[in-house]
Amino acid sequence: MKTIQIPTSVTRIGSSAFGWCHSLKSPVLPDSIVEIDNCAFDKCYGFDRITLPRNLKILSLGTFRACRNLQEIDLSNVEIIREDAFLGCTSLKEIVIPPTVRFIGEHAFKDCESL
Repeated sequence: MKTIQIPTSVTRIGSSAFGWCHSLKSPVLPDSIVEIDNCAFDKCYGFDRITLPRNLKILSLGTFRACRNLQEIDLSNVEIIREDAFLGCTSLKEIVIPPTVRFIGEHAFKDCESL
């Protein structure tokens, strides 16, 4: 699987929904999504950036864990970044924590060697 287009009727992406989809290159997430569950994109090596939905409030445990080629992500409007959300994202170059964030979990950015 290289691309996904999620319909606007979807408000939540479940746990490990796209985990281990190594070839996934360009996930398109609609603004209707308000929550991404545990490990939804765990070990997706194919994309280097992702645009988060405007209404997304919660990044759950390990959401983008070990997405080793992820370089850019805009966290605008996110309120909660749970544990291990970006653990092992070794290519992540910069993170701007917006004022909307009120919680960052343990190891959220651990082993992000390029930060």
